[in-house]
Amino acid sequence: SADGTWTIEGQVLGPDASGKVEIGREGDARPQVTPLDELGAFRCSGLAPGTVRVVLILASVRIELPALQLGANVRDG
Repeated sequence: SADGTWTIEGQVLGPDASGKVEIGREGDARPQVTPLDELGAFRCSGLAPGTVRVVLILASVRIELPALQLGANVRDG
């Protein structure tokens, strides 16, 4: 965005698409927590550049996604 922050949004599909998403830095004691809406969608805004961890927490499972690198100078490899 214009202020240099990032937004991550997505949708969880499946038989039990209720829950929440946690996004934070490695070891962050207070990650940003966003509930899934009635369609399983989420939107997390205002994320500073750097490496973030994304965790999906559903009724019956916890899914930790690979770390994401947010920033203007991200390169493959």
